[in-house]
Amino acid sequence: MLVGIFPNLSKENIVRYVDELCRHLDAADIDYRMWDRYRAEMNERGYHFAGERWASWDELIDRMDMAISLGGDGTLISVAKQIFPTRVPIVGVNLGDLGFLNVIERNNLDERLQKIKSGAYHLVERTVLDAAILTQDGEKNQLPMAVNEVVVGRSKPGKMARLRLYINNVYVEEYPADGIIIATATGSTGYALSCGGPILYPGLDSLLVIPVCPHLLQSAPLLIGRQDEVMITMPEREKQLYASIDGNESFHFNYGRRLVIRAHEQTIPFVQFNDQNFFQSLFPKLSKSIYHDHL
Repeated sequence: MLVGIFPNLSKENIVRYVDELCRHLDAADIDYRMWDRYRAEMNERGYHFAGERWASWDELIDRMDMAISLGGDGTLISVAKQIFPTRVPIVGVNLGDLGFLNVIERNNLDERLQKIKSGAYHLVERTVLDAAILTQDGEKNQLPMAVNEVVVGRSKPGKMARLRLYINNVYVEEYPADGIIIATATGSTGYALSCGGPILYPGLDSLLVIPVCPHLLQSAPLLIGRQDEVMITMPEREKQLYASIDGNESFHFNYGRRLVIRAHEQTIPFVQFNDQNFFQSLFPKLSKSIYHDHL
């Protein structure tokens, strides 16, 4: 078995964490490689892999059986996007504050790697979003896939926008709101949750549509199916809106253009251990104060 290691190089002490992971992989007799894109920076930090431990992107994609993300949830999402749609399973070692998506903690690395070695895990197929901006002439501008959510609104936070929502080309409502979130089950524990949305079990392929701070008396979150298509337009008085992909990349579209969002035809396989329960691990993390260590 060969795994690829994908560390978040912006994390403090990441060299120590990589070294720790490699020692545990050696103990579990699991072969590993690291993308040679990281080589220069790791060398600058004093970490030197043996030459055969580095691999090109093509070699990694061709040979690795699993990708290991080393960081927080943001790192895991970034790695998932990089390896999509290769169908290589992904698992995360949590170095973040909460780590809803990362199922390995540093204090149980040995145990979890042994379970990976023995196959004591299953794969959860997580839905991702396919988004595109369409012009009046039918020209299509494909946006990057989203693991968590697509958020539509103004470029400045707190500035009310007017957004028209259609589902399967049927007009639903015009929302005067800070924005609209279209989220996957994976994203239901993120921004969508903080805006009053429900928590969806990871394996569900439903989508959430949640208005953000709407100026309406009735504006319940909507739960729709994988086959449903969401379209966002704007009235003429609204000249421009922005679509944010997983909080990292932003794309604008003008009046007369349409933002269309649907579930991508492919999913991403996330590793889940057989002895883990989603809700048993979720609620303690939701109850945890990220400021506890600073008090």
